[in-house]
Amino acid sequence: MKLCEKSEIIIDIGASTGIYSLIAKTINPKSMVYSFEPNPIFFPMLQKNILLNNFDILPYKKAISNRDGTVIIDDYCLGTSLSLTSEALTLDTFIKQNSITKIDLMKIDVETHEPQVLEGFLNYLSQFKPTIIIEVLNDDIAKKINNYVHNLDYLYFNIDEIGSIRKTDKIEKSDYYNYLLCNQDIAAKLGLIKNDL
Repeated sequence: MKLCEKSEIIIDIGASTGIYSLIAKTINPKSMVYSFEPNPIFFPMLQKNILLNNFDILPYKKAISNRDGTVIIDDYCLGTSLSLTSEALTLDTFIKQNSITKIDLMKIDVETHEPQVLEGFLNYLSQFKPTIIIEVLNDDIAKKINNYVHNLDYLYFNIDEIGSIRKTDKIEKSDYYNYLLCNQDIAAKLGLIKNDL
């Protein structure tokens, strides 16, 4: 919620029913929120929730990946794992198509597809350096994410769902799903570190 307050451009990748997107828009009504959800069960729910709240969130029934075209995604609905085909595009392509000049905040929760999302964002990742909340389910995913962000001056925070946050030197399997990647200024504003400046 604190991250949304001053974020003008917010990208929600793996939006599901839209909880993060809806919170972002509630906290900061002036923000532009783009939500991506390829799952055919969740996407109509996302659309309905946006409509019910009368928000101008922009939903896309697409997967964000490392290539444009089609990809196979896992469907974890109802406790089963099935494979679905989805239209996909890279974040680089989306940014170029929509003349986006910056991204302040991103949430990425795509069931181990996080490295591919970052791979498709390499043309703009170092330029925009958004604050990122990203799911890290295992060490292999963590290693791949590290490879894309290690030289971008991010601080890494292992976070859980009840607010426990610990700084780490590198990205590892998360204690409880998610990591926060942000710069020193953002970390200081959140009270995660002391700003010596």
